Amino acid sequence: MRHQRFNRLRASTINNSSKALNEKDLILKRDYVGALVTLDFQNTSHGENTLDNLLWVGYCSFHLRDYTRARDAYIDALSGNHGEPPKEVNLHLASVYYYMRMYDEAIKMAMAGPENLLQNRILYHCFQRTENDKKHMIHHEKIGNTHEDQLSLAAMQYNRGHYQESIDIYKRLAINNRDDLAINVFLAMCYFKLDYYDVSLEILNTYLEPFHDSFVAVNLKACNLYRLYNGDAAAKELKNLGTVDRIISLSQLIQHNMVVFSNGERASQLL
Repeated sequence: MRHQRFNRLRASTINNSSKALNEKDLILKRDYVGALVTLDFQNTSHGENTLDNLLWVGYCSFHLRDYTRARDAYIDALSGNHGEPPKEVNLHLASVYYYMRMYDEAIKMAMAGPENLLQNRILYHCFQRTENDKKHMIHHEKIGNTHEDQLSLAAMQYNRGHYQESIDIYKRLAINNRDDLAINVFLAMCYFKLDYYDVSLEILNTYLEPFHDSFVAVNLKACNLYRLYNGDAAAKELKNLGTVDRIISLSQLIQHNMVVFSNGERASQLL
């Protein structure tokens, strides 16, 4: 459902390409920080705290891993104070709760519907996390052959530590979906877990060529360099990211890894 919203945005932007750069252009460029700045400006300067505004704030915040802000935006959207929200917002909020590890809340929101493949995928992962094997298997049996469902299955195998099984799925998906470069990151993560750091690094570079500022990919590359060479090489790679203070979870991850790469130096100040 989140991809559908992104695709509708891409189509509408193409049809209105003569307009000045706005938050939707920035979202298409995956500049979520810039898009949030624009959305905030609209809200404070023009009072445009519309339903559409809230949904894009939630979308951008989710992709920046600012789950607290994404949750607040979706709850506000569901309040009804800004018009009738699409039913899919329940599932967007459920996704946020899942990443916040609030699995009971995620299940409750997912059950609020609508009933579709995304709902099934959310419940599939939630019941695995809550160790409800019976319900987990019910939703496992509903996992189909769609691209998103197979990505969900591969992620489940990864979570269970079945990295080779996950690799097999990702490789099959990569053959049929060559434009989905993010699959290379998922593959690289699996090979990293299997201690094939050189293979992981080679695959990862395929993604980093067009997306050189990806926090997740650069961090994974640094971890590979640490395993293959030393902490200095890894730390140098992370420094290319600049500041990520506006993205709290990423900032904490980067700080943690910088301490590891420096053999524990400045641990008391950074952690």
